[in-house]
Amino acid sequence: MLIVLVVIGNLLNKESGVRQGTQMPTSQTKSALTVVDFDCKIGQYGNKYIVGTVKNNSGRQNSYVQVEFNLYDESGSQVGSKFATVSNLELYGTWKFEANVTEEATRAKLKGVTGF
Repeated sequence: MLIVLVVIGNLLNKESGVRQGTQMPTSQTKSALTVVDFDCKIGQYGNKYIVGTVKNNSGRQNSYVQVEFNLYDESGSQVGSKFATVSNLELYGTWKFEANVTEEATRAKLKGVTGF
């Protein structure tokens, strides 16, 4: 699987110029799960989370799908990782995911999306 690394910007600052609407294919194999977009959000009470959309172009239903991110602080040190999962992603379906971020991260990188 081709792993695509993408920086989504500063999780602490809404005005950070986060890239939105970017096509990010994560596989050129038969699985064909694609992260269509993702962004960082700050909730009403200052909670941080990563939201986005995965598209299933695999030609079949996936019983389990997981999207993964690594989290980094301002110095570039990894401070954690997050993932989100869904069951039974239908053929050609889309999944809107959300991953809560509890670490003191300032940026995240997409590590990949897997499914079976």
